[in-house]
Amino acid sequence: VDPRIYLAAERTLLAWVRTGVSLMGFGLIVAKLRLLLAGLPVSLPAETSRQLAVSGRLGLLLVLLGVLVLVASAIRHFLY
Repeated sequence: VDPRIYLAAERTLLAWVRTGVSLMGFGLIVAKLRLLLAGLPVSLPAETSRQLAVSGRLGLLLVLLGVLVLVASAIRHFLY
């Protein structure tokens, strides 16, 4: 068995892991920004409140997408 095939699979796995972790980190930043803006002492207009709710959902979606990428990359790596 050629070791280059195994090493290429490892590089691919690591690239997908970096992508998944980056998505999760970006999702946490988006969700944390929502909490930071919601905690401000000034009153926010109704439109801004809706945008904060959307950013919370977007942050959660990005975190879940990152988890999905990590799980899929691990499964694919172990199958091949």
